[in-house]
Amino acid sequence: MVSITEGIGRLRIGQLFSKLHNSIRRFSSDASRMVEKNDEVNTDTINELRDSITERLGNNENIDENKALLRTLDLLLTDKAFIRLVRDDADRWLGFLDAIEESLLKVDKDLGAEDRAEIEKAMGMLHGIRHALRKEG
Repeated sequence: MVSITEGIGRLRIGQLFSKLHNSIRRFSSDASRMVEKNDEVNTDTINELRDSITERLGNNENIDENKALLRTLDLLLTDKAFIRLVRDDADRWLGFLDAIEESLLKVDKDLGAEDRAEIEKAMGMLHGIRHALRKEG
């Protein structure tokens, strides 16, 4: 069985960037959709619900059910914050891509036509990934 590292090591640079491009684009798109979905539920509304549930707990109403609802609302608030942080991490991905591009620009220009074509293809994919991150993120 081939390890992931060995498998990646066998890929040509164009194939590697194609996989990276698809993964980042999917990640960015999914994160943006999740943020949009979470934004449909206003944080103020969640806090109002929490206050109402806390009041019911103070009145000893449906204690187990209300505690479960509070835990669920807390989880939702945490998830909303986490998903937004993940999506906002796109700037770090862009920095990573800039480092890759800088490295590719330093590649020996005496490469064969096939290798130059791979590097040009990779540079095009880098541009596409950056566009996806800026658009989706």
